[in-house]
Amino acid sequence: MEIDIRARRIDAIDTQQGVTLVLSGRAAIRIECPFELAESAVASTMIDPENLGADLRLGVILHGRVIEAATADEETGKLSIRFVGGLALTVAPDPRFEAWSAGWSDGSMVVALPGGGVSSWGARR
Repeated sequence: MEIDIRARRIDAIDTQQGVTLVLSGRAAIRIECPFELAESAVASTMIDPENLGADLRLGVILHGRVIEAATADEETGKLSIRFVGGLALTVAPDPRFEAWSAGWSDGSMVVALPGGGVSSWGARR
C-alpha cells in the first residue's frame, strides 16, 4: 500500500520517546522500534529509538530530505521509505508493539499492527 507522503520534506525530527519525522504539509511519521537507514546496498545503519545517543548523526542525515516514495506491506506491516538521492529507511514489524505510524493533520492515519499487518482510517470530523 502506498503511503501518501511523496514529495514531502523532513522539516524536523523529534527524538522524545521514539523518532518522529515531522514532514512538510502537516504530516508525520512516528517510529518506535529499531529501523534501518541504508545509503546503498552495502552501507546501512541500524537506529534504535531507545538508544539514540549512540547515533547523533540522525538529524544531520535526515533533516531536509525529500521523500520519493513510501509503502507499507499490508501483510507484514513493514514500512519502506525511499528518499530523493537514494537513502532508504526501513522499519520492520514488531511482534509486540506498533512499530510505526503515519498521521496527517486531518486525523487520517496508517499504523503498523503488533505482529504484522496495517490498519488505516480516514479523516476525522
